[in-house]
Formats: sequence, structure tokens, C-alpha cells
Amino acid sequence: MILFKPCSTFDVAYNIYKFDSELRKLIITELEKIEVAVRTQTAYILSSQWDGDWFTDTFHFNNSVRHARILSKIDEEYQLSDEEFVKAFKFKYSDPFLPSWITMEMSSLDTLSILYNNLLPGRVKWSIAAYFGLPDTVFASWLHSIVYIRNIYIIWKLNLLVIFFLAKTTFLSCKPTLWSTFPMA
Repeated sequence: MILFKPCSTFDVAYNIYKFDSELRKLIITELEKIEVAVRTQTAYILSSQWDGDWFTDTFHFNNSVRHARILSKIDEEYQLSDEEFVKAFKFKYSDPFLPSWITMEMSSLDTLSILYNNLLPGRVKWSIAAYFGLPDTVFASWLHSIVYIRNIYIIWKLNLLVIFFLAKTTFLSCKPTLWSTFPMA
């Protein structure tokens, strides 16, 4: 026998579903804006300070083993990419790596986060974070969190590693009209 919590109705469940759907749309829209900004600023700042293939130079990174893993991941993403600009580059050039501005566009946000975290501390790393109005350590933390949130969005059944506690009692009463106060499409 299945037991339902008090005040459980189809309308309440449906309104929660609608709220969740709208929240997901809102989150992914904003995450996409952040992702584009991170990609463009990383490519712009690092390419203007160094050269077009700066990401291949171990000199710019803290850990050479981690850097080798980043390059391997970038190469894997390059080989698997079906983006038209990547196909055009492969057809026209024989270089093993794309220029950084194309690489940043093609790479996953996770790869960008790992790459940023492995950059040597200094003016260039600070410049990227400063664009977002943050110290570099805070920006690195936020970037990692954004990757985590984005992954939850993509794999929405993913179990959260954060434990949320449920209150035994709340100031809310069982009113199905509660959900009608949320703007739904």
C-alpha cells in the first residue's frame, strides 16, 4: 500500500513540477551567459597577454602532470567535436591543436575550470577574475560551483552531495493554493 503525505494532491505535484521546470529554464539561461563570458574572457585575456597557443605551454601552469591531462582532455574534445568550425579547421590545417580562442569555444566548461585552476597565480589569472569583479581564488571556487550546478542541470537525476535537512514543522500550512503564488508559464 502506498501512503501519501498529508495534503498531497495531483495539483500540488503538478505545480511543483511546473515550478521546477521554470526554475531549470531560468538557471540554464543564466548559466549559458556566464559560460559564454568565461570562455570569451579567458580566450581574450590569455591570448592578448601571451600567444594563440598559450594553453600548450607548460610554463604557464602550476602542475605539469595536471597540464598534460588538460591537453589530453582538450585533444579528446577536439577529436569528438562535430562543430562546423572544428571540422573546417581540421580540413584546412594540420596543427595538432586549435588556436586558443577556438579551443576555449570547443572545450567543456569543466575543462575550462580545471585549466583556470591550474594557471600560475599572477596578473593574467587575476585579470580574468577581475573582469567578473572577484579575487582569483573566489572566482576559481565559483567557476567550480557553476560546473557542478550545470552538471546537475544536465544530469537532473544526479544525487546531490549536499545534504538538505527537512523541518519537522514549518510556518506553512497545507494549503494547495501556496503554489499558485509562484508565477508559472
